[in-house]
Amino acid sequence: HCNHTRATPDWNVIYPTHKYTYKSNSHAVTLIHKCINTNNWHQLYFTLADVVVIEHNSAFRKINIFNIYDDCKICKVISLLTTYLDN
Repeated sequence: HCNHTRATPDWNVIYPTHKYTYKSNSHAVTLIHKCINTNNWHQLYFTLADVVVIEHNSAFRKINIFNIYDDCKICKVISLLTTYLDN
């Protein structure tokens, strides 16, 4: 299946923004139910292949959702996340 995740038709499968840039496999994937209007959310850019960031907008607020895979072998996830949140 070309390194793709299988999901039922009810789900939008969201891969990290760098899934196809890096040769290593990404470990993070986010499923968003199709009943959630695609006009209310979009994926945000993140520099690592193991992080998915979704921004969801509603009438009341904006929420950023982070899906992070961290194998704790390389410490750059936390530092990049801190930089991302500080900006």
